[in-house]
Amino acid sequence: MNLVPGAFDSQGNPVVKIAVRDIPSRSAKPFVAIIDAGFTGFLALPFHEGMNLGMRVTAVTPMRLANDVVVNVPTSEAQVTIGNELGKGICLLFENSESILVGMDFLRTFEFALLKNEAPIITRSMQCSEASIDGLK
Repeated sequence: MNLVPGAFDSQGNPVVKIAVRDIPSRSAKPFVAIIDAGFTGFLALPFHEGMNLGMRVTAVTPMRLANDVVVNVPTSEAQVTIGNELGKGICLLFENSESILVGMDFLRTFEFALLKNEAPIITRSMQCSEASIDGLK
């Protein structure tokens, strides 16, 4: 089982260390990212951080925020390293945010599950079948 240690930030958010790079860049920048279970995407970065990494906007997508406001968000492809694992996904580039978030698509991409003990850790998830899900009902 592959475990990646995390921590809680000063606001109590679960966080994990990642390294992000633009596809096809060779250099990566380390970040501490909040694990946001309410974020369905892969990765969200401040726009200026994406530009500093050399990311190119490949699309603009409408996104509904938690306050029900819809905003158009630039996107780019990104590679993320966590522990010794490398994954690729879509990075949302927010112009009015300094938050660095990884979401549910990030956890799915790496097949990780979030566990909470005294500090958060993410671990290889077990594949759930319909039968095991039915057993939870």
